[in-house]
Amino acid sequence: MARGRSGREDGQTWPAWAWATPALLLCLPAAIAWWHGFDGLYGQDAYAYFGYAVGPLREAMLALEGLPPFYWPPGYPLMVSLVSLVVGPRPLAGQAVSWLAALSVPLLTARLAHETTDGPAAERRTAALLAALLVGTSAQLWESSVVVMADTLGVAAATLGVLAGARHCRQPSPRWLVLATGAMAFAAVTRLIYALVAVPVGLAALWGTARLPRRVAIGALGAAALVGTAVAGPVALPAARDLLDRRPGGPTFGAAIAVYRWHAATAFRREHVTADGHLRYRLPNGLYYLLAPAHRFAFTPLLAPFLAVGLPAFWRRRRPGGWLCVAWPGVVYAFHAGTPWQNFRFTLAYTPPLAVLLATGLLAVRGWWPRARWLVWGWTAVAVAVMASGGITLVERVVRRQQAEVATVRWVERRVEPSGHVIAFELTPALRYRSTLNVHELFEQTPAELARLVESDQPLYALLDVHDVVTQWAGLPPERNWRWLQTHARLIPVGRHGPYTLFSASRRLGASSGPMSSASTTSPASNVSRPSGSSRSALAPTIESSRPLP
Repeated sequence: MARGRSGREDGQTWPAWAWATPALLLCLPAAIAWWHGFDGLYGQDAYAYFGYAVGPLREAMLALEGLPPFYWPPGYPLMVSLVSLVVGPRPLAGQAVSWLAALSVPLLTARLAHETTDGPAAERRTAALLAALLVGTSAQLWESSVVVMADTLGVAAATLGVLAGARHCRQPSPRWLVLATGAMAFAAVTRLIYALVAVPVGLAALWGTARLPRRVAIGALGAAALVGTAVAGPVALPAARDLLDRRPGGPTFGAAIAVYRWHAATAFRREHVTADGHLRYRLPNGLYYLLAPAHRFAFTPLLAPFLAVGLPAFWRRRRPGGWLCVAWPGVVYAFHAGTPWQNFRFTLAYTPPLAVLLATGLLAVRGWWPRARWLVWGWTAVAVAVMASGGITLVERVVRRQQAEVATVRWVERRVEPSGHVIAFELTPALRYRSTLNVHELFEQTPAELARLVESDQPLYALLDVHDVVTQWAGLPPERNWRWLQTHARLIPVGRHGPYTLFSASRRLGASSGPMSSASTTSPASNVSRPSGSSRSALAPTIESSRPLP
């Protein structure tokens, strides 16, 4: 009896409705996706993840072979492959992994808030439930929960790892050390950004382990090392080998390492030249990611200012290990601010700790004016409703984007002869997956391959957004290959659908279709390999990466 009372007093007992709330919240984006028949495949990266998961990786698993090479870390495709053994090689396997991982994020965030804050038990429970509610209504989490992408699985594993690391700091135990190590290792082999988050978690784990008896500490470190090696070794070793060998295209499972360039000055720039062409943004990178929490697809301007209150309040009332909730968003922000890509979905990587700080800030303001607590809750309720509205908008936006892609594919099918070949850019993965056309990626072509296609007896077409190719990709393989086609082929516009123009291509009489001269000059970007089915560098995973905040 006393034991049960103690559990309730220190906040370990949770009301049933609190556990159900995040599930109910995340059922809404799933319902929207189901209603529209959205299968989670859009852009380019989703096709690449899915193609690898149900293709070479699934075949290797069934044959009990090692991991086939892939551009990105294989944590997410591995889970998709396992689920596909149950539901079949369908996009549903990827959506199931994304949605279940998203479902766990609010629950883990609640435990993280409860673990890292100090104070009365009732207030800690309130902070935990509030943090879970804020994460559960995050628009980016809603969108990521219905697409075939690695974001929700990565953030779920990272939240578990930080939670275990914080608990190990407060109550050192071999089991928490092993859990923190395994979870952070899996987070890193799902999305590389969490390898940086693993650094402060590792420091916290070492600090907690130092308080254990020597014999216990040695055994715990050994067990953690075995778990970490078992999880990350199959990915880290091939990546390190390829990186040291300077293999073209970057290391296996970590080509991002070979392409990303971090520099502090990048935080103050709006224009960049990358493997994804010439990128121009409305805001400097540092300001973009600094203001992201105030966007309507994040915590909105109604709640984001409370972070300024929550950070000092949390720092004063943090438990041992609570500093991880500050270090986590700090390292993620510092990294993305110093790299030249802006993509709103990257902000999901630091949403859970910001929700903890924000919940602390709201409770601190409520404590300043106890009589006005209903005003604080009313303000929070309005903000949460706005966040949920943003989530619906973001999910519907990605659904409409896929619908536009599918409509373009059907439009092309009606205008291309069945025996024809299509040279495409940006829409290549959708064409390959959703049609039976013979599709060739413009980025990947060489002068000899283009000449062979032009001289072939088969009908040839080109499908691309001409403005995008000649501006963002000026001087890079897509633009150079397009100029080659303009010079050596006779291009006749067939029609236009959205931003894409379809051309009929044939050999230009009297023109040589031999190798290019200046146009065939190799640039660093031309050596960047991409996953099968992707028409852009994998480092800017979607077209959204070259746009300002959505």
